[in-house]
Amino acid sequence: MERALRSALFRWAFNTARRSSPAPRDVTEALEWVRRNSPPVTQLARPEVLRRALDAIASRLDGQLAAATVVNRKCAVLHNAIEYAVERGLLEQNPIPTLRWRAPTMSHEVDERSVINPVQARTLLNAVREVLLSGPMLYACYACSYYAALRPEEAVNLRAADIRLKESDEWGELVLRRTSPHAGAEWTNSGKHRDDRGLKHRANNAVRIVPASPELVVILRRHLEEFGTASDGRLFRGERGHAVPVITYGRVWQRARARAFTPEVCASPLAETPYALRHAAVSTWLNAGLPAPKSPSGPATRSGSSSRCTPRVSMARIAPSENACATHSFRPRQPQLGHTLVTDAPSSAARARARFGASLT
Repeated sequence: MERALRSALFRWAFNTARRSSPAPRDVTEALEWVRRNSPPVTQLARPEVLRRALDAIASRLDGQLAAATVVNRKCAVLHNAIEYAVERGLLEQNPIPTLRWRAPTMSHEVDERSVINPVQARTLLNAVREVLLSGPMLYACYACSYYAALRPEEAVNLRAADIRLKESDEWGELVLRRTSPHAGAEWTNSGKHRDDRGLKHRANNAVRIVPASPELVVILRRHLEEFGTASDGRLFRGERGHAVPVITYGRVWQRARARAFTPEVCASPLAETPYALRHAAVSTWLNAGLPAPKSPSGPATRSGSSSRCTPRVSMARIAPSENACATHSFRPRQPQLGHTLVTDAPSSAARARARFGASLT
């Protein structure tokens, strides 16, 4: 019953594109039951009712407390819904600010157990190429997240016109204009699984230019030579030629982790999602001496994050005790953006592997 109610609400009642369409009988009956058993919105003016509503959105279906980020996001939705009720004249004012109820505090710190170092990142990227069938075609997509700190929705939307590669393998540029976040076909105006949006936290027509290191330039050039582009110029696509399905993007990563890590490490939070590559990129930039987050050339500008959140959210820290070893494993200038390992200093690379990569052998 509960699953049927949630499906009816999510797929029909809350979906503006479908709510006016004829619904199946079971959906109609479920929504009618919801209508009969839902108290009027005016009841939210009563503190005990509003507190029960807030306590409900702070809990998971199994009764456990929900994550702070989830609770705060749902509180924001409820707050906006009540503001709309005030606008419609159903409530005199929003009662949430006066209620003695506090949402759980959000932690912006990255879980250090999920942090990967340069050796682990490269090991995972190499493992991606071994995953059939989509791995070789998505290798450069994941590489963009590690070498240029692109968000997944930015990387999958990258087009040939967005990359500036010189004839020689020197520094290039990635010009980011649009993103393709996964929303589900039922929630996009186009009916496609991925939406078309501007850059996150930026104006709709904003552009972000990200330097592409020589190592990433080589990877992108090889990708273009081997796979070309889709008909619309996209560099990365699924097995059927369409936009990269979110299930494929996640499945390739999990199979790469299983190849790169021991079972014990694979069961840990280490690089649990591809987003860990973006964290590793910003972390490497900062630990290698890139200017402070507020600088125009700093990690906040390059990664598209706010300077306030970059040190806490986007920076997956390398522990101070590991800093020296990690820094000595890179060239003095190139590590700031390119993560290029020193080829003439095997002893330092060996020390890095000994410290960081014991579980990757």
